[in-house]
Amino acid sequence: MSDFLSGISNLTKQISNNIPYQIKKLGESVHTMVMNYTEAENIVYEATNEDPWGPTGPQMKEIANCTFQCVVLLFFNDAERSYRNVHLL
Repeated sequence: MSDFLSGISNLTKQISNNIPYQIKKLGESVHTMVMNYTEAENIVYEATNEDPWGPTGPQMKEIANCTFQCVVLLFFNDAERSYRNVHLL
């Protein structure tokens, strides 16, 4: 019986420790929807939040991909250059 009660006690501790995190994530989701952020802004926001772990590999890869695409768009939008001078990798 004591094993059962200690198991319930451990389960309630795990749930109570996880609830603030879930509420925080829900608040961040609502904030993102209200502010109408782009997908790239959402990825950067998730990667730079206050969680004790750092950004994941896929998040860092997506941020690097968005950065590269931004540089390519700058070349395309440059009025002084001709399109023949722009080479994509």
